[in-house]
Formats: sequence, C-alpha cells, structure tokens
Amino acid sequence: MYCKFIIMGTSSSLFWIMLFNLLFKNNSHNSFVRFIAWIGTVSLGIYCLHVLFYDPLVFGTVLGDISKYATPIYLFWSFMALIFCLIIIKVILKSPLLSFLLLGKEYSRSAEIES
Repeated sequence: MYCKFIIMGTSSSLFWIMLFNLLFKNNSHNSFVRFIAWIGTVSLGIYCLHVLFYDPLVFGTVLGDISKYATPIYLFWSFMALIFCLIIIKVILKSPLLSFLLLGKEYSRSAEIES
C-alpha cells in the first residue's frame, strides 16, 4: 500500500520537475522568471520571517475581529507579509555576516571587509 503512494509521489514530482524544466529552460532572461528564482533562493528567510506577521496578537490588533470567511483579507495580508519579508531579506543580504547567520548564505571575511 505504501509502495503505491511512494510511486505516485515520485512520478508526480518527476512530472512537475520535467514540466518546469521544459517551460522555463529558454526563459532564463525573463525578468519574472528571474524574480521567482530569486524568491526561491531566499525562501529560508521567508519561512523564518513570515511568523512575525502571523502572530495572533499582531494579526488581531491590525485587522480587528474579522470573519473566518474573509478570504480577500487573508490573501491581502499574506501578500503584504511576503512583501515585508522580501524587504527585510534585502536589508539582511547587505551584511555578509547576517546573511550567513540568518539566511545560510556563503560567508567570507573578505566580503565583509569590502562592504
């Protein structure tokens, strides 16, 4: 039974990898594709920082008492949280030591001296 799930998961993963490789192989100069690729390289920072914007105390204070069916508000809040995370990550990337400690980027002492 588990073998069936493993085969299904592996085959669907391979399908999506091959599909995206085929679709975006020749679009590496497209600015949208480069932006999405950059978001992929800073996804650790997004995972670490997004929790700051979903704290119930902050979320409830900012948005007040909203209905649980307020999908547009949640989508807007998620989009804004992503933008805030990307802005914070851009600031963190300016420091080689911070980007190493918080984002796992390669650290070299000479890069810190240059900046």
